Amino acid sequence: MLGTSLKIFAADNNSAKRKGQIGITFSSFGSNDLLSFAKTIGGPGFKGNGYTAFGLAYVYKLNETLDFETGIEYSYHKIIIEPNLPLIYHGTPTLVRFSLINIPATIHINFLRYFFLNSGLFLGFGGSNPGEINRQNGIGINLGLGLKYEFRGGFSFFVNPYTKVHSLIPLTSIGGRGRLIESGFRFGFLARLNK
Repeated sequence: MLGTSLKIFAADNNSAKRKGQIGITFSSFGSNDLLSFAKTIGGPGFKGNGYTAFGLAYVYKLNETLDFETGIEYSYHKIIIEPNLPLIYHGTPTLVRFSLINIPATIHINFLRYFFLNSGLFLGFGGSNPGEINRQNGIGINLGLGLKYEFRGGFSFFVNPYTKVHSLIPLTSIGGRGRLIESGFRFGFLARLNK
């Protein structure tokens, strides 16, 4: 009976550890620039002017080493267009604002109790007017290194420096206006879901 009780307790404890967590995320304190593989002679230059992102995250523990994360994220970006020719945009830099929505599918590799590596793909939608900066519709990739701490009661907090390349596999034409490269710090607060 004692052996059976220990097995049941271990199974219950294991399933509790494998519960999903849901929470909110915030990203900022970084850079957002455009990377173009095609150079345009006489074309404008682009300079990132900051971004802010908010998200809902769902993290499921696959085992002691691996977690799976998905959710939805809204980000607001600012890019300065710097014309090379005086007649374009009246010869003065112009600030362009645009929003993106991302749906990630990411794997976390946990190590040394408090740390994790995360990488995966995300589906992105949105961007500015085609005449300013190309839309970033497509599949992107992200890579990061994180620090997490789990509190009693099923709550946890993480800090995740990361880099994202938007629209690496574009769903619409990218042209010479490039792909958005975003890097910064992501903060999250998660709560374990009850049965």
